Amino acid sequence: MKKLAIASLAVVHLASAPAIAGPYLGVDGVFQSVNLDAPTLARVPNDLTGLGVSAGYRLGAVSLGGEYSSASANKSGSSLSSTRYGVDLAYHVNLIEGLDTYAQVDGGRSAYSAVGINNFPQPASLLFHGSETDWGAGGGVSIPVWHAVAIRAHGGYRSTNFADHASGGFVFGIGLELAH
Repeated sequence: MKKLAIASLAVVHLASAPAIAGPYLGVDGVFQSVNLDAPTLARVPNDLTGLGVSAGYRLGAVSLGGEYSSASANKSGSSLSSTRYGVDLAYHVNLIEGLDTYAQVDGGRSAYSAVGINNFPQPASLLFHGSETDWGAGGGVSIPVWHAVAIRAHGGYRSTNFADHASGGFVFGIGLELAH
């Protein structure tokens, strides 16, 4: 009975959601902060910047999309780079008229590498590299500015591990979205 009540509420909410349906495309500046664990990685930068693109389809309060991003940082002869592609699922709620807020979960695959100096004056060398599956959760807001164009900002936690060299991190993006 309880499951039926929850399912009924979900159907009523989806039916009362704005009749928004159509594709979307987004371009963002991406800022990612990674919690590097090992003290030997003190010279490796942990705040990455880059670009991301996303595309998907929204039907009512739910959207499903794909994303690709690439971010990197350089500091004192060391560098860290990450390239990620993934899938995200968002649930949209209009808390204030004209303001689209959403909660989002995502999963993806990241390729990463760090080049750095462990002991000065040794030359820079590959410290670690690889790829991993990760997940994230967060939320965002988009504000319509002109016809189908909106400014959006989103952020959340990402389960970055980097072969046990990191313990999670945060990601933030701000950019433009074009929706049908």
